[in-house]
Amino acid sequence: MSIVEFIREKIFQLKMSLPGSLQVKLAGGSPVVIRGRTLDPSLQLFAKLSEGQPTIDTMPVDVARAASAAAYSALASPARKNISIREEQIPAPEGLLPCRIYAPISPIEKSPTIIYFHPGGWVIGDLNTGHSYCTELCSRAAATVVSIDYRLAPENKFPAAVEDAMTAYEWVLENASRLGGDEKKVIVAGESAGANLAAVICQQAMHHRLQQPLCQFLISPVTDCKNRGLSYQDYSSAFPLTSETMEWFIRSYLSCDAEALDERASPLLADNLEGLATAIIVTTGFDPLLDEGTAYADRLRSAGVSVHYHCEDSCGHGISSMSGLSRSCKAASDRSVKILLEVLQQLHIQ
Repeated sequence: MSIVEFIREKIFQLKMSLPGSLQVKLAGGSPVVIRGRTLDPSLQLFAKLSEGQPTIDTMPVDVARAASAAAYSALASPARKNISIREEQIPAPEGLLPCRIYAPISPIEKSPTIIYFHPGGWVIGDLNTGHSYCTELCSRAAATVVSIDYRLAPENKFPAAVEDAMTAYEWVLENASRLGGDEKKVIVAGESAGANLAAVICQQAMHHRLQQPLCQFLISPVTDCKNRGLSYQDYSSAFPLTSETMEWFIRSYLSCDAEALDERASPLLADNLEGLATAIIVTTGFDPLLDEGTAYADRLRSAGVSVHYHCEDSCGHGISSMSGLSRSCKAASDRSVKILLEVLQQLHIQ
């Protein structure tokens, strides 16, 4: 890092640590209010500072992945240290599926096992994308966390990511004891596209008469690739996920419009949601995906599924990946883990 880059970074960190009122002034002078919700000042300022920068949907895929990886690394909270981490590969029909396994230093016998799917619109992201959040889950839930490096589009179109997710789920069920957990305490989790895969696992497990996960932990899930809720209009220019970028993700993932009707791409469109695992759904107030996350929670409830829903009103998309940037995102990320712990306690797991 050059001296100039170092100075710029320090100035940026200073701006991000200013009181909210000063951040709003630097960002334009008045808060951003949509649907009665007020955007967190630090996110408003960051969005202002990012104006004029190219968005990932305008970049070649390899450039978008590199830029996103740098951003994820810079904006996430520091990873926890009191855990062990190792890499492993899962046998899969298309080859070996990489995963990263996080385990408590002092494991609890038959503790939960969390399968985690990273965000990134099925196009960007890797095992480092959710690294910090996985250490949080492992440390605070005393759980083994298996983070999956599923195949990405557009090189690997739908349903490649779904196939990898199901392969990983079945592998964890078979290997839970070896991993130090209990096959009856397997949780599927993810954020954004990763949450989409976690939701799809529950539905596919039901169809294929596999064991249902203990619960599904979905943060800002993509649930409908066909229809666009009003949140696509209201938050079309939201930061960091715009409606245009989300459309690019969907176009990159699917081969044709008809695939958007497939419940493996759009779990909200499934005919029957009865009997699915207890759901924890966390949405954010400034997100094109807000309405479909809320709609999925409502449909699950209507089907008799136990649902724990919470909206982080002041945050944008990506609370776990931006927890090092914004105080509100950090608090929201922490609350999401707290909600998981509370639900596990209700299920007599903690």
